Amino acid sequence: SEGAVRMAVLTQLLRLRQICCDPRLVDPTSEAGSAKTEALVELLGEALDDGHRVLVFSQFTALLDLVGNALTDEGLGYVRLDGSMSARE
Repeated sequence: SEGAVRMAVLTQLLRLRQICCDPRLVDPTSEAGSAKTEALVELLGEALDDGHRVLVFSQFTALLDLVGNALTDEGLGYVRLDGSMSARE
């Protein structure tokens, strides 16, 4: 049906968006690098070195996990705000 085809196309477009951000979002075992993640970590490091604060948004929470791991590997601190936090936190 047309609805099923439309959903399949949207699913594939979502996967393409994820792969463009970081291939590990689609295949966690992928060893392919992510130029976007590497560039983000580099830019964040420079901004933090200059004393700036940075707010990063992503539709993909798994991408935030990967970026957080990369920041930790680089010795850069961060705070993550997401829906799992209470209003008090």
